[in-house]
Amino acid sequence: MNSEHDAQVIAESVQTKRTGWAEAAMALTQVNVDELVMGDFPNEVDEDLAW
Repeated sequence: MNSEHDAQVIAESVQTKRTGWAEAAMALTQVNVDELVMGDFPNEVDEDLAW
């Protein structure tokens, strides 16, 4: 969104969506570490669940 002549202008992004995602995913497979890359990310309601 841009401001032009006192108006808000919504324009399509110039950057291609998800640029580089495939390469980044491929790089993650090369790390060869058996653990979560992002670490643990529980949901807020997980503490209420009984396993």
